[in-house]
Amino acid sequence: MDAIAKNRVIQENALQYEVQVVKQHHEKYNQLTWHQSVIPERVYHASGYINDYNKHRLNRKMNYRKSKECTLLPDYGLDFISYDHLNDTYHGGQAIGWAAAKTIKKKSSKKNLMF
Repeated sequence: MDAIAKNRVIQENALQYEVQVVKQHHEKYNQLTWHQSVIPERVYHASGYINDYNKHRLNRKMNYRKSKECTLLPDYGLDFISYDHLNDTYHGGQAIGWAAAKTIKKKSSKKNLMF
């Protein structure tokens, strides 16, 4: 397997693990939870993650032009945001998988990244 293929496998495994963590967080805490790739912009603002709108808007526009993909924000290490409706609070999380082969169950898709 060449380096590019190996890197793709690593990235897919990391995404699958993140999705698993997002789903587990949702189920354990009964909170609306989004993977970082599908967090609505309103949630970024409501949670306080974005507090300088124009700076991030310009960065998103630049990134969109470069990648031709619709990613709201680049990956800054925040893997998910959840909303606790009982306490009206937001929680950010990061998923780190040390033993990916033991934790990954199945292939994911963008449609199941919000729980």
